[in-house]
Amino acid sequence: MDAKVEQFYRQIFADLSVSPEEASELVTFYSSLNPPPDKLVWLRATAFRIGCEFLSEDDKDRNVAILRVINAIVHTLEKSCMVPRLPEGNSEFDGDKVGEFFLGVLGDCGIDQEENEELIAFFKENIPPTESLVAMRAAAFKAATECLKDDKESNVALLRCVNVVVHDFELTCFKPKEYKLKQTFNLDVNLSDAIQEMWNLDVNRLTPNVDYTINVQEGKKPYWKGDHAADPLFTSVDRAAFKRPAYKTFIALLDNYKSQTGEAETMSSHERHEINTFLEVILQTAPMQYAHQYLRAKKGSEIPSSQAEFQKLLFKIWFDFYRREGVKDSSGFEHVFVGEVKDGKVSGFHNWIQFYFEEKKGN
Repeated sequence: MDAKVEQFYRQIFADLSVSPEEASELVTFYSSLNPPPDKLVWLRATAFRIGCEFLSEDDKDRNVAILRVINAIVHTLEKSCMVPRLPEGNSEFDGDKVGEFFLGVLGDCGIDQEENEELIAFFKENIPPTESLVAMRAAAFKAATECLKDDKESNVALLRCVNVVVHDFELTCFKPKEYKLKQTFNLDVNLSDAIQEMWNLDVNRLTPNVDYTINVQEGKKPYWKGDHAADPLFTSVDRAAFKRPAYKTFIALLDNYKSQTGEAETMSSHERHEINTFLEVILQTAPMQYAHQYLRAKKGSEIPSSQAEFQKLLFKIWFDFYRREGVKDSSGFEHVFVGEVKDGKVSGFHNWIQFYFEEKKGN
């Protein structure tokens, strides 16, 4: 998906405008792409990133045109893939107030953590009704045209700031449309083929040597004991990926368990909520919706037809505790993704994110 999107965006930017025909092509493109909710942030951020490639050193008219193209792409993405979070809003739209606020945010071409928190607070207090959402987002781009500089580096920084503004705006004022896998599949396949199909459908996985780099050094034989590598496995990881909903809600679960077997596990109401949030997120992805279809085809009525009931089944299989050493000290999720320690040896732990975090701790 990534290369396809980047190529299409570059075609849109090529003439520095979005004609009615191209606007229609954008709608068709997003419809055929059918991106899951986890991919929406990347799609928007990529429009800004590609737009930066077309910036001029000192041609303001060209740079204004680029901002307009990005605004058109973002508009279509919101219209195609999102719905208002609060249709009636909680405040009337005041164009002058919003424009002045955006100018203050964008003026120095930089947004620090404090300013980001102010942005989110501003949007939460000023959610306009549905009919004014377009005007609020467009006001950010209009303010940006007034903040353009005479050098490309500053304008790249400005576009990154506008991306942050739009991100906070969408995070506060929109939510993704419910995702539904549109493809049809031959479900009469073996488990290995089904797992390969799930891999093929995963548009949210990280790309080697782009999102992360690893240093395998001399490698390791399965029968070797201990660590034969002098340096860490991970050379770099783009931690921005961890802000995507599937990654973020998954990571939130990793500190809910005791690593030592034989120690009883408990689940607080907060941890239960974290689990259900994670399950809701991943069930809005193509791999898990395919898995649901495949299991229904293979097991029939043993697998609930409704997504809500399927989520309850996943909770039971993955997160209900069972006895490994006398007490309920383990769960499928804990063993596979978090890892457990028994007699000083690690078992399970089939999770690169947890491995990365442990390396960062020096373990």
